[in-house]
This record gives sequence, C-alpha cells and structure tokens, in this order.
Amino acid sequence: MVIISISLDAALLEKFDAVTAEKGFSNRSEAFREMVRMSVDEWQMSKEATSNIAAIMVVSDKNKTKGGIERVQHKYVETQTMLHTHLDDTNCLEIFIIKGDSSRLDMMIKELRKVQGVKKVDFFTTTADL
Repeated sequence: MVIISISLDAALLEKFDAVTAEKGFSNRSEAFREMVRMSVDEWQMSKEATSNIAAIMVVSDKNKTKGGIERVQHKYVETQTMLHTHLDDTNCLEIFIIKGDSSRLDMMIKELRKVQGVKKVDFFTTTADL
C-alpha cells in the first residue's frame, strides 16, 4: 500500500477518532480506507447514466421549510413513495424512495439541501439494474 499524509484540525481528528472507535475499526488507516471507498463508490454511482434507487432522509425544522420540501418532491416524478414523521415539537423526518437516472437523483438531493429549514440530508443509493 501507498502511504499518504493528511492534515486535519484537532476537532475534526477528535470526531474521526470517535467514529473510528464506535464503528470498531482497529486503526485510523482502516477507517480512512473505508471512508475513501464509500466516497469513491458514491462518486462513481453519480457519474454513471444508469437507473438507480435512492433512499433520501431529510431532517428539517417544520417551522422554517415553508413548503420547500414539498415543492422539490412534486418536481421530481422519480419519487416512488415518501414518509413523513415528527421527531419532536420542531423537527420532522422525510424519507423519499426514488428511482431514476443518477443525474436526476443528484439534482434532487442538491435541491433538498438548499431548502430553508433543512438541517440534514443523507442518502443511500444502489443500482436498479438487477
């Protein structure tokens, strides 16, 4: 294996070490390799013009979104289904299941991240070409 060197600020390194321990990696290198693999896989998936399935999870402040999430949802016909639940008095969780071209899925994720009141957007993708 090739040895590389990276620089991180102390706070980020502390968080990385916590993730490394919590996920059971034996060392930083092992954890970093896995994160790089995941990032490369995600990048490759976004560049392929194939049909993909994605689960998109959006956490938002229900008092600040002003219908923005719904506008994005209705703009993308690739949405197969959607679940809405209240996490507490302020925060909501939306889960979208979408199927379509990877470039369209990427556009939807980017638009959701721009909606005012959205706190976090996470997603998982897999190929629909089974």
